[in-house]
Formats: sequence, structure tokens, C-alpha cells
Amino acid sequence: MVAQGGHTPGREELQATLGRFTGVVRQTPPKFSAVKVNGERAYDLARKHLEFEIAEREVTVFSLVLVSYDGANAGAALEVVCSGGTYVRSLVQTSRTRSARLRTRRSYGGWQLDRLPLITR
Repeated sequence: MVAQGGHTPGREELQATLGRFTGVVRQTPPKFSAVKVNGERAYDLARKHLEFEIAEREVTVFSLVLVSYDGANAGAALEVVCSGGTYVRSLVQTSRTRSARLRTRRSYGGWQLDRLPLITR
């Protein structure tokens, strides 16, 4: 969602911006993340409303593709192929495409999730 009076990028502008976020990028994980800060999970510290900093880290974004764009509602769907430890929501915030929706994760660690057997109890 874009703040009132904020700039909503057009499809072409958004597409041009996404290319800057592929390769090795530096990102700061969000406060509500599982990253450990002085031995404690960041989300635990955030829930206690404590002030703390999370160090930037390098992650790799192998591809970042604009799948669909809805200019009328300031929305976009992205397909991201990235290394472990990447916080996609941080990528979205960094790229100023805060309205981007995340599609369902389709693979993890080389496994295609739609090809995994269903496990029932």
C-alpha cells in the first residue's frame, strides 16, 4: 500500500527497479524474524518492545521477475529465486514495492513443493 500522496511506480519503472536487486545484495532482516541477537530471537525482543539492531547480511537473489502488475490497486506479484536466509519481505520493502504480494513458495532447497508426497497422520 502506498501512503497517501506517495508515488506508485508504473509497470516499466517497477521492472527496471527489480534488476537492481539481483545478485549478491545486502539486506537487514526485519525485527520480527528468527535471527538471533545476543542469543535471543529477534521476534522475542520485538514482542517485548525492546530496542535492538540487526546487522546487515549478504544474500543472493538469483532472479526477481514481475509476474503480474495491477496499477489500479498499486499491486504486483513477484517470483523470487533466492538463497537461504533471504527475507523476501525485506526485498519488497527495500525495492519500494511495498504493495507486492508474495506468491506461494513453490520450492525449497532444491525440492519442488508441488511434487512432494502428501503426508497424512
